[in-house]
Amino acid sequence: MIPEEMIKGTSEFTETFLKFIFLLHDISNENDKRYYSYGVSREKFHTLFFLYTSSEPLGPSEIANKINVTRASMTGHVDSLEKEHLLERVNHPQDRRKVILKLTKNGKNLVEKIMPPHYEWVCKVNEAFTQEEREYFTSYLLKMRYATAELTQIIEKDLNAG
Repeated sequence: MIPEEMIKGTSEFTETFLKFIFLLHDISNENDKRYYSYGVSREKFHTLFFLYTSSEPLGPSEIANKINVTRASMTGHVDSLEKEHLLERVNHPQDRRKVILKLTKNGKNLVEKIMPPHYEWVCKVNEAFTQEEREYFTSYLLKMRYATAELTQIIEKDLNAG
């Protein structure tokens, strides 16, 4: 049984946190609908987007780290995007052992088609907040990231010890 003081002390924050989680879920679903309407998943779009915006050549592992997927999943995304003629694998110019990913014309066109409505949506959300609120929100998000990272380490340590 959970001690009553633990429940009382966290109920307001728990409710706020759950609202935040539900909001993230809703935002993800809306974005997914938008991406799927163009025939790509979130991960595939993010792959194309990072290739489009990067000034440096990127390999599959760098993009996997950026979009938070495993290298195995990334291989599947790259295979699929390559079959759809949205990107291509190219030998790294300095290191023959490495492969970099390059957008095709179709891939570039797709990113340029998806970005304007996505950017417009982000701007509308952004306009709902003052500059000070955006700064606080960013600060809260960073605190949450650090807190969850620390908690994850503690949980993993406990799981490995037991």
